[in-house]
Amino acid sequence: LQINHAGRFAHVADPVAPSAVPTFGRTPCELGRREIIAVQKQFAAAARRVKEAGFDLVELHGGTGYLLAQFVSPRTNKRMDAYGGPLENRMRFPLETLKRVQDAVGGFPIGYRFLAHEWLPDGLDLTESVAFACALSENGIAYISVMGGTYESFFLPEVVRSSKKPGYMVPLAQAVKKQVSVPVVAAGRVASRNGAEAV
Repeated sequence: LQINHAGRFAHVADPVAPSAVPTFGRTPCELGRREIIAVQKQFAAAARRVKEAGFDLVELHGGTGYLLAQFVSPRTNKRMDAYGGPLENRMRFPLETLKRVQDAVGGFPIGYRFLAHEWLPDGLDLTESVAFACALSENGIAYISVMGGTYESFFLPEVVRSSKKPGYMVPLAQAVKKQVSVPVVAAGRVASRNGAEAV
């Protein structure tokens, strides 16, 4: 079961995010330190319920530009504290969240839906995302499910054109696969058996 916090994309009155970066005409509230810890504990509690409900594993949704990815992205994280600035700080929130989830569920498998490239000029790209993937791998993630794009880039003309091609996200997964020791899942128009076998 996949668990998620949409952050600045949440359809609520007052969305929250790492920083107050506007999206689709709305500006989210920047999370404070106590709120960050509260969200991490909510991820852990949700993962515990997943395990208790009898699922085989839990997946943290760090793709599509959701909250976990928003902290990693230089585009959406403008913080000046321990959770912002260099990549080491920007990946602190998802790595701490992973640790809290691990503590909550013991040896239960935890996967990660992974944003490898935002496809935006000032967004996260493979240079930094691959380093983050390595950190996830080193910190006990069960697998990394790689995708590209966010709700702010999915409808850009060049992304729409690219998305019509079979396996259009596979090169992102390939780049991650070369650097990590855990299983990697490829996505993005892998729609036939032959296409999957080719990948």
